[in-house]
Amino acid sequence: MAHLPSGFAALRERAEGRSVEASGPHPPLMTVLWVVAALGGAWVATFLAGGSSSAVPHAFYVPIIVAAVRFGSAGVLVTSLTAGLVVGPLMPLEVGAGIAQSPGNWGTRLVIFVVIGQFTAYLVRHSLPSLTTELGDRRTRAEIRDAIAQDQLRVEYQPIIDLASGDVVGAEALVRWDHPTRGLIGPDVFVCEAERTGCIGDITRFVLTESCTQVARWRTGVLAGCEQFKIAVNLSGADLGDEDLPQLVGDVLAESGLPNDWLHLEVTETALVADVDSAADSLMALRILGVRLALDDFGTGTSSLAHLHRFPLDVVKIDRLFVARAELHEHSAILTNGIISLAHTMGLTVVAEGIETLGQAQVLRDFGCELGQGFLYSRPLRPENFETFYGDRAAMGQQGMPRSAHDADRSHWL
Repeated sequence: MAHLPSGFAALRERAEGRSVEASGPHPPLMTVLWVVAALGGAWVATFLAGGSSSAVPHAFYVPIIVAAVRFGSAGVLVTSLTAGLVVGPLMPLEVGAGIAQSPGNWGTRLVIFVVIGQFTAYLVRHSLPSLTTELGDRRTRAEIRDAIAQDQLRVEYQPIIDLASGDVVGAEALVRWDHPTRGLIGPDVFVCEAERTGCIGDITRFVLTESCTQVARWRTGVLAGCEQFKIAVNLSGADLGDEDLPQLVGDVLAESGLPNDWLHLEVTETALVADVDSAADSLMALRILGVRLALDDFGTGTSSLAHLHRFPLDVVKIDRLFVARAELHEHSAILTNGIISLAHTMGLTVVAEGIETLGQAQVLRDFGCELGQGFLYSRPLRPENFETFYGDRAAMGQQGMPRSAHDADRSHWL
């Protein structure tokens, strides 16, 4: 699962905080009610002050409201003054009665036009961003839930390789959105939207159910006789804050028939620090179920060592940034080696992400890293393609072929 870098995430959180703070006193629904009440009050006040009871003068509220929404205080001032001139000196007769209107009637109407315009501009300035965001969020939630209901989401599986033997020992489940008009959308786009709009739980439930059911099916097929395979599924910070998460995971495992210890749940450091106490409770409850836990993107967040000590983790996944630099820079290689050694000291298994070259794989093997994944071995695969990949790797192993030597060539067509 893709996540924003911590710095950008912090900036986004601060920006969202300012937006909420600014729009807090004027919720969108309250703004609409205020505008409607102000229009009704202006209508009554104009009529009681001797203004025309016909619809024509009141129709000038339409461009005034439009100007308030589109151009703000300055634009609506010009519009309301223009409307006052048109409905006053430039329209000298009362439309309904056909008699001359008094300067008092015109002045009253002009003042009310200006007041209602400025008041609406004030309300819109404080509430339009939140109103727009709320409407956009509702549309996003509806689209994502429709995507799940209409089978537009699909799960692909990126193989996890034993770096020493070349065996396929697991896979990471990665969700894709096959949108009918926008094409194939990666998780880096819609997962962030799902987290922001509060429907990430629906996606998590879908991926958990789909991947556990698929791997349970493989246990009687391509994985028959294999007892070391693990399927990794990503969790978000919102998932960790859901007190029903352990129950959901237990139900999915029971319904699918997948052994509990075949499931790895991956969390990022960013997700852990969102609510440390709640995250610790959720992870402990999952650990009691027998599910294995992995810390994803290790080293890119904050207080990494503290997280290794506090949370009941089984696996550390080294971020692709470390993997990419380990082959080229001595300092990065020393740091990567230190991370692997630290994890082993704490009894944790290490998985390297984003392996793209034979050189990177060799460096990681030399450092004692057990597992890896990346384009060197395979891109994320659809279930039927994963079965073929697994079968091919198993056949190569049975024939005694040095699979590592073939990975570079295979990576071009996998």
